[in-house]
Amino acid sequence: MLLRPERTRPLSEIEDDVRDRLASVPGVNAAVTTPLGMRIDEGLGGTPADVSIKVFGDDLTQLAALGAIVREKVEGIEGLTDLRVEEITGLPQVKVVVDRAAAGRVGLTPGDVIEALRVGLVGEVVSEVRVGQRRYDLVVRLPDHRRGDINALRALLVDGHDGSRIPLGKLAEISQTVGPSAIKREAGSRRIAIEGSVVGRDLGAVADEVNVRLKGLTLPTGSFISVGGRIESQERASAALVSAVAVAVAGVFVLLLLALGTAWGGRDHPAHAPRGARGGSARALDHRRDLERVEYGGDHRPLRHRGTERARARLPSARATRRGPRRA
Repeated sequence: MLLRPERTRPLSEIEDDVRDRLASVPGVNAAVTTPLGMRIDEGLGGTPADVSIKVFGDDLTQLAALGAIVREKVEGIEGLTDLRVEEITGLPQVKVVVDRAAAGRVGLTPGDVIEALRVGLVGEVVSEVRVGQRRYDLVVRLPDHRRGDINALRALLVDGHDGSRIPLGKLAEISQTVGPSAIKREAGSRRIAIEGSVVGRDLGAVADEVNVRLKGLTLPTGSFISVGGRIESQERASAALVSAVAVAVAGVFVLLLLALGTAWGGRDHPAHAPRGARGGSARALDHRRDLERVEYGGDHRPLRHRGTERARARLPSARATRRGPRRA
């Protein structure tokens, strides 16, 4: 969405209002962010969220249950908003279990039964239709209103090897179930992520509190929890900054050692750097006060004019330097 330039409400108030209105919509997980910020965070940390709690394991049902438990534990943390759990279950599926004994009595294999079901649901190209210079594939399959009907699938006739036609319901058990909607893997293991945004608080403090709350959580065998997101890029930046400062200090020490010629002098001079910084800051502040006094004292003439007048004032007067007429 695009905000109006003439708006009177602050951005934080608008974001809170959007969250409150979307919270009443069932089945919707909202995250308030910007397109550029989302791209940057996703490129750095692998996820557009500020904090991403990843639960690893093998069983998808256990992962879904652990995801709900983790969200309940971190839900009351101050500054952590837009909590959402990845949906890994809830996709409607049609489950077909072939009765090998029934299929064998009519001379069919499980592959023959599945092939008949594939033709009915997906379709098969049997010919080609030409209209002028264009060509279209002729596909044979069940009508749309019968492909989603379990009873219609059970009544689908399958040709046996002896020429008989058997309903699919007598060769396989067909039922409608709910399966995984997405299986995400990381580091060779299945995982589910609980993501959230940080508003009005330090990112590191929120991550530390998340780790404290999840410390006593009991996990099944083979499962573990990892806290990531934008906090990972922040930790990498902090480590890089510490390394850069260490290299800079070592470089200054080496330069002083080369300039002074002794290790003691190179070690002693950096110790005076804080004192020199304080003195330089105080001197700069003193000069700034002088400039402010000149600026607000009423003398707004250029500095070069004032310097010229001071130089003229120091010269001897014209009457003192005037010489009498030279006698012949």
